[in-house]
Amino acid sequence: MADDIVRDLLRRLQLAHPEIPADEWRRHEHRFRQDWGGERVYVLKAPAEGKALSLAWCLAAGASWNEALRATRICRRTGYRVRPWGLP
Repeated sequence: MADDIVRDLLRRLQLAHPEIPADEWRRHEHRFRQDWGGERVYVLKAPAEGKALSLAWCLAAGASWNEALRATRICRRTGYRVRPWGLP
């Protein structure tokens, strides 16, 4: 995890969209810091849908139920609650 969440998010976006010029990213960083600078921001955890997708991807890749739970760091109870239909 990065120390600076703004830079971390922008870096991830730059990797996903290399066609956007660097000066555009700097402009966005400046604007984010103007709007959010000094604020305490709370980032919500991933919703259950995200957990279900992560679990489904691991299972589709051939992992066993227990391996998929360990790989996605989902407890057994949550795994059964969000499991994709038709799976054990």
